[in-house]
Amino acid sequence: MGWLGALSDPRLGRVLRAVHGDIARPWTVAQLAAVAGMSRAAFSAQFTRRVGQTPLAYVRAWRLTLARAALGRHGADVASVASTVGYRSQSAFGHAFRRSFGIAPGGRRHGGSRPRADG
Repeated sequence: MGWLGALSDPRLGRVLRAVHGDIARPWTVAQLAAVAGMSRAAFSAQFTRRVGQTPLAYVRAWRLTLARAALGRHGADVASVASTVGYRSQSAFGHAFRRSFGIAPGGRRHGGSRPRADG
């Protein structure tokens, strides 16, 4: 179904709006489940079934999607983008970015945009 369809679910919609509204917050499954008003296990199972990925995988993917867009803008600083999307260290951000996109964040900033062959 994906995240867009999950927005119509009252509990999951609250969670998605919270994550999108405060992406830099260090979200945990317990916090997300509390926003949904559900137990952690029930929330994780329902989120994964409806969205297609675990809650924290979704948060990580959304952070990196926002970061990639921000780095594509002229003058974006890697450290400030990392902080804005919730990474406490530039190193952790760089590793996550490279793992997802196959290129260092600084390379994206300088015009690199080749996606990884494996996804």
